[in-house]
Amino acid sequence: MDSVAVCRGCGRLLEKDFIYCPWCGMERNSVDGEEIMDGVFDKLENMAEAGHEKRVKAIKNKLDSLESELNNLVSLGAEAKK
Repeated sequence: MDSVAVCRGCGRLLEKDFIYCPWCGMERNSVDGEEIMDGVFDKLENMAEAGHEKRVKAIKNKLDSLESELNNLVSLGAEAKK
């Protein structure tokens, strides 16, 4: 595993001999591996958080739509009883 490094741009593994990442083009430098991994994990955490927020928003929109439909059904039922 000594012959590989982690790209600080995209987090993929690449050979230590590479000067640039073949996937994202980020220049590889001699930054400490722990620092690079922290950056990669920060990016992944931000992506996961954004995904969670997006799913919560979609669920909220669906619940709002269902509530509206339910209110319409209740009002139609009340009108039918008159």
